[in-house]
Amino acid sequence: MASGAPGRSCRKNLGRAGHTLAELIVVTMVLGVIMAMVITPTGNAIRHARVNRAASVVKMGGPAIHLSMLAPLLIMVAGFTAFYLTVLIMRMRTEIVTAKLRSLQIDRTERQS
Repeated sequence: MASGAPGRSCRKNLGRAGHTLAELIVVTMVLGVIMAMVITPTGNAIRHARVNRAASVVKMGGPAIHLSMLAPLLIMVAGFTAFYLTVLIMRMRTEIVTAKLRSLQIDRTERQS
């Protein structure tokens, strides 16, 4: 059998163990208002920071963008220059070796005659 008089709430017998639905709704609404008050200025600050950053990139980043676009071109030119210098060095070595061989052949022909 249930303790207590008939018609009385069981809640009174259990004590105040929880909160009512209205209290929970009020607390949720207060927290929502506080969050809205905090999040709105934070979002605005973030948006302004992004706008200022973009403006800064536009102001100061123009030359940086041009340099970043030139970097691959500079690497390509440096690579081509290294290749060209290598080819020139090989030609020079070939010409030196050829000149030495010719001088040796001339010396041999002079000695044979």
